[in-house]
Amino acid sequence: MNATPMVGLDLVTAGVFVLLTVVGVRNRKRPGATVASALWALLGVVAAGIAASRANIVTDRVALGVAFLGWVLAVPLWAGFVSSYTRRGPALSRRGIAAATGYVVVVAVTTLYGTVIGEPASGAARLAMAVLQTLLLGVGLFGVFLVVRSGRVDSGIAGRQALSLSIGGLCVTLFLFAVSTLDAADPGALPPLVSGVLAIGALAFAVGTFGADLFGGAPATGPLARRALLERMRAAILVVDRKRRLVDANAAAERTFDIALETDAGRPAAAVVGVDLDDLEDGPVTIPTAQGAREFAISRSELTDRREETVGRSYRFRDVTDRRTRRQRLDVLERVLRHNLRNDLDAIRGFAEGLSDGVAADPGVVTERIDSLAAELVEIGETVERADRVMRDALDPEPINLVTLVRSVVDDVDRRHEFESVVSPADGTEPIRTDPAVLRAALTEVIENAVEHSDRSRPAVRVEVDRTDETATVTVRDDGPGIPERERAVLLEGAEEPLRHGSGVGLWFVSWAVTRLGGDLDLHAPDDGGSEVVVTIPDRRA
Repeated sequence: MNATPMVGLDLVTAGVFVLLTVVGVRNRKRPGATVASALWALLGVVAAGIAASRANIVTDRVALGVAFLGWVLAVPLWAGFVSSYTRRGPALSRRGIAAATGYVVVVAVTTLYGTVIGEPASGAARLAMAVLQTLLLGVGLFGVFLVVRSGRVDSGIAGRQALSLSIGGLCVTLFLFAVSTLDAADPGALPPLVSGVLAIGALAFAVGTFGADLFGGAPATGPLARRALLERMRAAILVVDRKRRLVDANAAAERTFDIALETDAGRPAAAVVGVDLDDLEDGPVTIPTAQGAREFAISRSELTDRREETVGRSYRFRDVTDRRTRRQRLDVLERVLRHNLRNDLDAIRGFAEGLSDGVAADPGVVTERIDSLAAELVEIGETVERADRVMRDALDPEPINLVTLVRSVVDDVDRRHEFESVVSPADGTEPIRTDPAVLRAALTEVIENAVEHSDRSRPAVRVEVDRTDETATVTVRDDGPGIPERERAVLLEGAEEPLRHGSGVGLWFVSWAVTRLGGDLDLHAPDDGGSEVVVTIPDRRA
């Protein structure tokens, strides 16, 4: 066979790839252009090497080595171009690039040594070489799949452009089979298939580049826009497959549930989130998070394919903890203004009128009553102010010794009110990470309430501290009359009503502070009398 026409075809192919390389370099700031330039330059070198072999400028062994090495390098470059151009497929990381580079080196060495340089390889070596090459073929075909998907499903690439790029990618990927037909023992037996595959690939890439304006469009805009919108959402988004395994999560979900998509993808969502998603109710649900227990409003969406078959679900977790707390604060403040403040001021006015008119039976008692009511109003105002400050100030977690903090709070309260106290510490004194100011304010309010509302001449308060690996619990028990059932019910249900509300602000303040720390508040009425307040807070280190 006259080799001149084939040499001409190879030179034209090399020239097309050179032209494409120039276009890629000029558009190097466009997505995928730099990788495409490297791919086309490499294919140009391969085409030139085959042309030189046909013209007897280089030996067939050199041409064979260049062709095999070119395929080994071209396939990952093709996959990298598709990933960068469409923004689909796995994201490139330093570890991934290092692993891919190592894999390419292994494939190149085994292929060149076993096929071109060395003697015929053993059966085990040939099997290993076949497996490595098959995996590389899979990478190339996956790139073709992403291009087709961009054109047919995501509408990121025009149809003609997707078709031309797919043909070019197939030529790059399947070039191995054409190269495998080369016979190193027969210098004149370079089959036309090698040149034909390269020529078709060059033509396909040229059509996609010049005819469909490869770098003028932005096929990654759609996926990037969707991803950017997803990442900017404040709500946590989780996507699971049919078997409720984690598929995707936005940045808010990773922060909320302390997960990393790179390591947690594929795990059961129940294990990742900490609750069974199928058991979640439609109303607000309390879920443990990296910031402690939070309340979420959850919405679900079925994910279906073109045949309307369910392939998974998406879950939207909207944190309503702060909104619910703000609503509680408004309800309590409304009640304070409507009930406590108005009633106490009416009483003070009535007592003052009695003193002014000289009709008070015992002016001293009336004066003490006025002072008491005024002091209660001042205390309510101070509590409201502390609550507002606790909710507005940013949290500043730091390691603290909880037993030391509790004893300090007890000593501070003891300086203002005389009472008997017992602090029962946990076995360990390992620090817990939380906001000490907010926790101190909450515990101070609990212990002061226990002392101030006691009907004993010398109240007794017992404080117990307990620890687990992830939480700390402070239990405050007193020997007073106990918290009224109405107060406990209103607080635990989390809502006040005009005809059903609490009488003070202190316990609400404790509830808001504990919620801010991501903890839980429980109120109990022991059988032997008194009251029991249990504050549980998470360890932010855990």
